[in-house]
Amino acid sequence: MDFSWLLRGIKLLTGAASIFLLFACGQLVRKTGSFEPYVKSFEKDAATVHKAVSVNFIEMKFGELPSETLALCSLGMGVPLITVNESLWGGLNEIQRQLVIYHELGHCVLKKNHENEDLKIAGARMKLSIMNQHPLDLLDYSNFREEYLAELFKSPGGVGI
Repeated sequence: MDFSWLLRGIKLLTGAASIFLLFACGQLVRKTGSFEPYVKSFEKDAATVHKAVSVNFIEMKFGELPSETLALCSLGMGVPLITVNESLWGGLNEIQRQLVIYHELGHCVLKKNHENEDLKIAGARMKLSIMNQHPLDLLDYSNFREEYLAELFKSPGGVGI
């Protein structure tokens, strides 16, 4: 007797149950609150370098962090969480805010580590990555934004200038 139809039915039910459990248990979460414009911008900028990035599994909120910590990506069990230090956030301009959120999304979504390489030019040091441990030191971000985004979304190394 041929029971292949039964096996196909069991596989279909198992797959449907798995999808249901993901949604029912709240595993497919996007809770970004007031950070949503930065997340949408992150997805849009990824598309400009021809990389489809969809941020669907993240939670972002203001919370308590050590006084010198601006933001932190926590990966582990459950939904990745980005916590932002509200007292420091208020003193940032829009470019700095975008850098901070892109840096943390780089950790939580793109699974990138810190990239602290720099380039010495005329006595100054230029950071080569948004994933630098100190993203607010990217003084050339406005001038080389396309290169920084290409590095964030495409290349494994630093900015090619």
